[in-house]
Amino acid sequence: MAITINGSGTISGITAGGLPDGVITADDLAAGVGGKVLQVVSTLKNDTFSTGSLTYTLVTGLTASITPTSASSKILLIVNLALGTTVTDLTHWRMYKDGATLFQSTGASNTNGVGAFYTDSGSSAQNAIVGTGITYLDSPATTSSTTYQVYVRTTGGIAYINRRGVAFDFGMCSSITAMEIAA
Repeated sequence: MAITINGSGTISGITAGGLPDGVITADDLAAGVGGKVLQVVSTLKNDTFSTGSLTYTLVTGLTASITPTSASSKILLIVNLALGTTVTDLTHWRMYKDGATLFQSTGASNTNGVGAFYTDSGSSAQNAIVGTGITYLDSPATTSSTTYQVYVRTTGGIAYINRRGVAFDFGMCSSITAMEIAA
């Protein structure tokens, strides 16, 4: 079919996929088209993790690596964690980006710099799994691969991911999702 430019300013005769790659660039698009999801990377952790460390420890198997297509893109992070602990101990967790702290408190009186934490007191603490999470918009300003990680620590006892503090009779899942959002 021939391509026809009609008097009304419309073009006919072009089928879907009829333009070669690279003909339309971002400069050709109307202003305000940012905010579109360009790619999604997600990791599901359905096994367990535990640590008795008083310092932040990488939760193995709960990372997401994404390579932004543009340095102006934002990365929307969604983290969902199932945390358990032994009796009356605190479980703290933080987000890291390429091994450096990304999401934490910087309050003047805060010596722990916690991103989020779980605590329970009394003997029922070991029987609980608590769901916690964050949604965070990062501006990595790069087109290099960027890795987002979850780290956890305890103030004593054992911190658990995807299980409770007593006998492992049932489990949960945790996840991390990174979405590239066009600027």
